[in-house]
Amino acid sequence: MAQKKRKKRSWLRTLLFYLLFPLIVWFIAFIIWFYWHDLTRLFSRAEEKSKPATKIETKHEKRDKPEAPAANRSQEKILDEDRQKLEDILKRRQ
Repeated sequence: MAQKKRKKRSWLRTLLFYLLFPLIVWFIAFIIWFYWHDLTRLFSRAEEKSKPATKIETKHEKRDKPEAPAANRSQEKILDEDRQKLEDILKRRQ
C-alpha cells in the first residue's frame, strides 16, 4: 500500500512555535489576572450587582464625632518622655 509522504517541519518553524506558544499563554494569563474583577463583574448575575451602597461620611459628620482622647494623650506622654530624655542627654554632653 502506498503511503503519503509527510512534509517535514523546518527547525525554524518548530523553534518559533516552542518560543511563542508559552509567551502567548503567559500573556493571556496576565490579561485575565489583571482584568479579573471586571470579568467577574461582567459575567455575574444581576441580583449580585444590586448590593447596598456603603455610607460615606461627610466632613461635617466627622467633625461631630468625638475622637478618642486617651489614645492621643498616651502618645503625647510618650513624646514628652522622649523629649525629656533627649534634653537630659544634651545637658550631659554640654
